[in-house]
Amino acid sequence: MELDFWVSTFTMLTMESSLLTGFSFSGLSYIEEFKGKRVILNMLYLVATSASMGSGLVTVTTCSLCLLLGPGKALRANNIDSIDETIDYLRGRSYMAFYFFVF
Repeated sequence: MELDFWVSTFTMLTMESSLLTGFSFSGLSYIEEFKGKRVILNMLYLVATSASMGSGLVTVTTCSLCLLLGPGKALRANNIDSIDETIDYLRGRSYMAFYFFVF
């Protein structure tokens, strides 16, 4: 039951983060050069959009790996303590994914 909660949490984080990362990528592709005007504004936009896209990709990667490896490890467990270890590991990785998603 708790494993289903973490799987659904990572699934939602992956979908939302991939959507926002796609928006960041499309924003990066529309940077125009103003021939010396507003250089600082262009650089700030580039840094902010790149940071947004990078943190989104880290979130997608972390959540995807947890979705791939977490349930399989829990199903191969010999006892309940191994399942609890897997759930604790997923909980720890979810905090990191939440931090990168909010960033």
